[in-house]
Amino acid sequence: MGTDSVIYIRTDGNSKIATGHLVRCLCIAQALESLNKSVCFLVSDYDSFSLLKALAASVFSGYTFSFDVKILKNSCYDNLELELEELGGLLNSSLNKPIIFVDSYFVTEDYFSYLNKFAKVAYMDDLRAFDYKVDLLVNYDVIPPAREQEYELSYTNAGISLLGAEYTPLRKQFQNQEVSLHNQIKKILITTGGSDPYDFTFTLSKYLLSLELALELHVVVGRLFKNTDSLEELTKQYPSLHLHYNVGDMASLMKQCDYAVSAAGTTLYELCALGIPAVSISMADNQIPMSKTFAEVDAVPYVGDIRVQKYEDMDFILHQISNHLISLCEDSSKAHLQHNKMRRLIDGNGAIKIAEELCKL
Repeated sequence: MGTDSVIYIRTDGNSKIATGHLVRCLCIAQALESLNKSVCFLVSDYDSFSLLKALAASVFSGYTFSFDVKILKNSCYDNLELELEELGGLLNSSLNKPIIFVDSYFVTEDYFSYLNKFAKVAYMDDLRAFDYKVDLLVNYDVIPPAREQEYELSYTNAGISLLGAEYTPLRKQFQNQEVSLHNQIKKILITTGGSDPYDFTFTLSKYLLSLELALELHVVVGRLFKNTDSLEELTKQYPSLHLHYNVGDMASLMKQCDYAVSAAGTTLYELCALGIPAVSISMADNQIPMSKTFAEVDAVPYVGDIRVQKYEDMDFILHQISNHLISLCEDSSKAHLQHNKMRRLIDGNGAIKIAEELCKL
């Protein structure tokens, strides 16, 4: 396979940097393949290779990828400059400059300066660490209107900048979705991501089930949940509590529900793409800015950080959730208003938009 026909994606994932880079790059790879483009992933080690393959099979269940994967011989996920000579040789084997899409927090100015000699370079950024000299820059932060100029000035060296939540790379199951809200709010989705070290899922489930609202709870149990026994016991007491393990088709589960309580992360973007009214919580420092920004643009209210030390603080968070939920139950126009604001923010087609811009390079 010649490099003229391939779009390279350079990224990694492991126990230290988690899987976020791999998953969003797989979303873009899926979009590129839908445009009849060939993709080759470049990774630093076997851990990234095996994790990439596992995620492609599990998170993207029902879709068969055809991408290649190459493990770079002289690379380390947190020192990308070690691989430059090898990358240069790979990219320079084409008459025309190939395209390489980089998604790593460990890039440097020298790294991009070297790659620019051999390829058209695109970069996925979260940090705004420096003014990246690349052909295409993607940052899908939710950007309040008052901060748009600030973001634009951060990327004056980029040839093209794709900025804002409309470029969020989501899986195909979240693209071009039309979701109609039900007449009443009954089914509630609860998700904290892969883990729940504070047992918030159990606390919230028990609280909501104690309310006289005839609710049906759908709880996503992440792979790193440790205290599932208490949730299993709660299902025996409340038949309206349903636990969902190893969810592959999250979009289908979300579309069954009328309301969601979610930790900040990709799930918030997914809920917006479908327009499922929700509130967010945080349970890590890096989740707080995202939660507050979604609230600032009036898309998803933020009810607080669940890492509280006092019962009254947790009671306040729980009451914030129930108050918002009840207000939507009592006035369906509020649910439709939030639905429309969420959908205007994110339409789910970010991966396709990025793939199309890569093809233009």
